[in-house]
Amino acid sequence: MKKLFCLILAFLLILMTSCSGGMEQPNVTQSPEEDIDYSGVVLTVQDTMAGNDFVTGLGELNYQVITQETGIRFRSKCYLPDEIILKMLAGDDDIDIYFISSSQLHNVIDCGFYTFIESEIIDNYISQCRDILQEYSTVDGKTAFMPVGTNTAAILIPKSAIEETGVTAEDIEYLDDFLAFVRNYDGDRIAYTNSSSIFDYFESQYEMFYCDYENKEANFETPLYMHIYEEIWGGWQDSDGKIGATLGFEHNLSGDYSNNSEHALCTFGYYSDAENFTDERLNSDPDVYKTAGSTDFFEKWRAFPIPKISEDVTCNADGGSYAIINPYSKNKEAALKVLELLASDYFKYSGNAFSGFVYEDKAMYPESYHPDSEIFNDFLNIINSNNKIAYYTFSVQRLDIDDYQAGKLTLEEAVAEYQRQVDIWLNE
Repeated sequence: MKKLFCLILAFLLILMTSCSGGMEQPNVTQSPEEDIDYSGVVLTVQDTMAGNDFVTGLGELNYQVITQETGIRFRSKCYLPDEIILKMLAGDDDIDIYFISSSQLHNVIDCGFYTFIESEIIDNYISQCRDILQEYSTVDGKTAFMPVGTNTAAILIPKSAIEETGVTAEDIEYLDDFLAFVRNYDGDRIAYTNSSSIFDYFESQYEMFYCDYENKEANFETPLYMHIYEEIWGGWQDSDGKIGATLGFEHNLSGDYSNNSEHALCTFGYYSDAENFTDERLNSDPDVYKTAGSTDFFEKWRAFPIPKISEDVTCNADGGSYAIINPYSKNKEAALKVLELLASDYFKYSGNAFSGFVYEDKAMYPESYHPDSEIFNDFLNIINSNNKIAYYTFSVQRLDIDDYQAGKLTLEEAVAEYQRQVDIWLNE
């Protein structure tokens, strides 16, 4: 099935190359001043956060509020990145607004799949966004994509752990220093990896600074990548003979103390994780969170930049999500109305709690973000120093990791298998 899918995708890519060059991108113009009755309009959105047929009314946008104010109703669909490409190449009109990651923009531009937006409201909003988000909002100097969210990961350390250890950001600036800090700690606190997320971030650094996907040049069979791979996936075996977390860490499992400032040495996370951080979280019941009104995250934690894998790394990966109006949509004016609402009052209409670090100016953030807290300023400083957004992404099955941890493959064999999968992807 995967081979058949790749053949179909390859055929459509050839078709796109031969046909899309003559496609003229449509424009959608700012709504006139007089009110238009959009009640009864149903927009379908591709929204990974909302999933398929959402019922909560939240995703990239606060759909419930928009429906109450405009009468526009919403359906949501969730497609994989490769499925989105196929839909774009096929010219499907069943989705009105796509919300995609910045790493997918190159595919969208290659497909010629966007609508030029003519809106003073949206242009004014974009002009207040961070420079890097503005950069990815245009094609040939015209607005085509609207930033709707951005965030970055960090090493989160409780203030009490900082007081206990005296650790500073400079002490864990590089990967080996960070691993040494965790593995040499001899107190009662626990360091958490947040599952495989920390490895994904180190790998993304490697990809950004050592790979060139655009020119199909990606080499993972290097001492540096093998070092990262071995250090994070070397792991240890627990009493049941199962593979555990990398040496010195535990994974971030439901019901653990990873978000408790008195138990954790450090963890890996985002500002949007704030609602999960509380010292009253019940360890005995993994499904119970006492987060209502909790300010533990803002009062008791600090954020440090993700350690660098080498001196070649000058910044960490920054992520962003963008809205695209489907050029084949029959509801482009209503879709524009929705995006203009978001642009007019971002924090009212966004569904991204604590994920919207879109603005350059700290004064733009509401009190709900706790802009005076140390951790808010930590994240803002980290984000402002991140001047590189992941622009290419791909996914392959990571069976090499499972086989390496299970002892079925040596380190060299595991990385070679991953290289093989990457080569297949690059040449599909």
